[in-house]
Amino acid sequence: MVHRYDAFNEISPRVLIQFQGPHGIILPGISYRKAFLHNNQSAVHFGLSTRMVRSNQSFSFTDIGLQTGVEWQNFLLGIQYDVGIRDASRYSSTSHSFEISLRLMGAYDNEFQFAPKF
Repeated sequence: MVHRYDAFNEISPRVLIQFQGPHGIILPGISYRKAFLHNNQSAVHFGLSTRMVRSNQSFSFTDIGLQTGVEWQNFLLGIQYDVGIRDASRYSSTSHSFEISLRLMGAYDNEFQFAPKF
């Protein structure tokens, strides 16, 4: 579900939930897209997410993720930085991960907004 404030600004909340046997993961987050041209050909993206995992029938927060990206025409170059928070109280330093992604977005006809747009 994308909430478009005007022709240039939109916010996209999201939740991914997966369960397999006794294990589970919940990934809630939100992203912001700021377009620059009237034809929506270039934009910047910013986002915040967290990851919760289930072990032994309880959920705990494990990571906080910060995202940013640059969109130009049909390409999106994104960067995500995750900071581990689950074991921060037990260890002197937390775990970190860094991802770089490149996405090619094709043209599509989505008149009814049935499929989510990422």
